[in-house]
Amino acid sequence: GKLPGLANTGKGDRRPTKAAWGGRVADGTQWSCRTNRHQVVPSNEFGADYMGFSAYAYRLNRSSGFGEGTWAAAPMPLGEFFALDQMVKLNSIDGQGNPVEDGEVAYWINGKLVSHMTGVVWRDNDSPESLPSEYWLNVYIGGTGYRAPQPHTVTFDRAIVSRALLPFDPAVIQALNQ
Repeated sequence: GKLPGLANTGKGDRRPTKAAWGGRVADGTQWSCRTNRHQVVPSNEFGADYMGFSAYAYRLNRSSGFGEGTWAAAPMPLGEFFALDQMVKLNSIDGQGNPVEDGEVAYWINGKLVSHMTGVVWRDNDSPESLPSEYWLNVYIGGTGYRAPQPHTVTFDRAIVSRALLPFDPAVIQALNQ
């Protein structure tokens, strides 16, 4: 399943969307980076009370037609509020107009850096059309022909989009979990 994340898929635009979601590969302008959730982390080192996650990046330098990313170093606790921060840094374009492999995506849980993917190519041009244009605040579980085996519930207290990492306040999370 997918959790929220930054994107530029054109979904907020009036033009038809053709790239970077639902098996549609990134096209050099449109890209997306939602969060991929997994019920079990690869080594199962955290147990059943946790849910692992990774970046779900539709990017140009990938090995799959779908989103892909690296596992987080820490899991998300089930049944608790927590702060999940995501950073996407678009790659630069060199003087000859070629994409540079210097893009990034990083995640923090409760103020602690838990995942950092570097060398990402999101775009092949530096036009305004390639900048982030959406924040997908949704939860998607499924796919063609898939039916979730049980109901899923997610509660969002707030979503903030910022150009800078905001300071983590443990008192806010503590109050939400009481």
